[in-house]
Amino acid sequence: MGEKASQEVSEVKLYRCSSCACCFCTEADLKRHIEVYGQSKNEHQVQFRRNHARLEHGSFGGSE
Repeated sequence: MGEKASQEVSEVKLYRCSSCACCFCTEADLKRHIEVYGQSKNEHQVQFRRNHARLEHGSFGGSE
């Protein structure tokens, strides 16, 4: 990878969720994520954990 390509990647702006580890390329994606998972940090983490448990483990309880 050349120096120019490296510079282009470093200039990408990421929108970080303040309640979890997710990052998004657009502000619209971040807003949608917050709409789905909730604005309160506690609600957000519960919904995030529940959704990922269902996707990764096939259940709502996950590996808890």
